[in-house]
Amino acid sequence: MVTICNYKTIKEAFSRYEFIDRPKWEFLNFFSNGELAGVIFRNGVPWQTLRRFLLRNLRDMGMGKSRLDDVILREAEELEFQEDITVLALPVFFPWLKYLPGPLLRRLCREDKLEANAKIGRNIMEEAVREHRASLNPDSPRDVLDEFLLEMENQKNDPNSVFNEQDLIKTIFDLFTAGYDTTSNMLRWVILHMANQPEVQRRVQHELDKVVGRATLPSHVHRSQ
Repeated sequence: MVTICNYKTIKEAFSRYEFIDRPKWEFLNFFSNGELAGVIFRNGVPWQTLRRFLLRNLRDMGMGKSRLDDVILREAEELEFQEDITVLALPVFFPWLKYLPGPLLRRLCREDKLEANAKIGRNIMEEAVREHRASLNPDSPRDVLDEFLLEMENQKNDPNSVFNEQDLIKTIFDLFTAGYDTTSNMLRWVILHMANQPEVQRRVQHELDKVVGRATLPSHVHRSQ
C-alpha cells in the first residue's frame, strides 16, 4: 500500500487513468451482500454510467440550487451522528488484525451491530423501491428512484446493464452514505476545532447572529450577505 499525502501529488495522480480506480477491498461490499454494486465503489464503465446518470438526474431535481433549501433545512433539524462504518476498514490498514480470532475481530470491527443496521437499512430501501414501483408514472417521474426504475425497464434486455435491482438498492445506500458520512465527519472536526479555539468560536457565532440571527437556520439567501 502506498499513501500519498501531498496535495500536488494527489492531484496529479488522480488526473491519470491508472490511479482512478478504487481498490478491491472486501469491506467495501459489506452492504451489498458481497457483490460489487452501486456507484461509490465501482470502477470503469459501470462507474461512469451510474455517475453520469446520478449527476444528470440530481441536477434536474435541484441539486446545488436554492430550491432545495427547504428540504436541507428540514434535514438539518433532524441531524444526528450515526454509527461510523469506517471501523470495517481496520483490517485493511492493519493487516495483522486478520490473524486475530474471528469472534474477536468481529467485535473489534463491530460487525454484528453494523450488519444489523445494514439489514434494517436494506429493508427500508427495498420497501421504498416497492412503493415507487407500485405507484410509478412513466410520464411524471418524482425522483431519482423513479428515474432509475424507468431506466431499468428501458435496459431490461441488456444482461450487462448496471440498471438492475441490486445496483438500485446499493446506489440508494451510496447516496445516503455520501450524504451523512462526509457531513458528520466535517461537523465533528468543526466542533473539535471550535472547542479548542474559543475565540474563533465567538467570531463565528457573532457573524451568524449578525447575518442569520437565532430565530432561523442559515440558507442560500445568507451567502451574499
